[in-house]
Amino acid sequence: MTVSDKASDGIAIFQAIGWIGAVAACMLDFAWAWMFVVGFMAFTLCLNGCRSYGRVNKKLLIYPLLIWLIVYLISVAGMVYYHLHFGDSAPTFYILGQHPSGFFMHVVYWIGGILTISVGLAVNSQYWCSEKQWDDFVKLIGKGAEAA
Repeated sequence: MTVSDKASDGIAIFQAIGWIGAVAACMLDFAWAWMFVVGFMAFTLCLNGCRSYGRVNKKLLIYPLLIWLIVYLISVAGMVYYHLHFGDSAPTFYILGQHPSGFFMHVVYWIGGILTISVGLAVNSQYWCSEKQWDDFVKLIGKGAEAA
């Protein structure tokens, strides 16, 4: 999948607008709904970060990026559902000894999400930072240092 520099600039603009929206949502006590948008913001940031020579490998796009987005959306949906369901009252049941929304935050988001990204990038490391890409990066940085 090709991601041009123009599309990359669009992603950066989307990020800026998204964070302004996130701050506004927090100020209006509507942050829980904005968490869904933040997931897509993080996805586009990862998509831009996995770009190599203007392309994103489809294996990286599917696993870990799309799988992480699905895990993230499930975790946010669970957190929001149980937060709105129980509000400020104590839940009628617990999952692994914690509030159901806490379970979705700690287990699904943190453990599931971090494992998805970590294992996915380790398994597909040849697609996001090959030796050739690293060598090209070191040469580019070296040219920048010489020019300064």
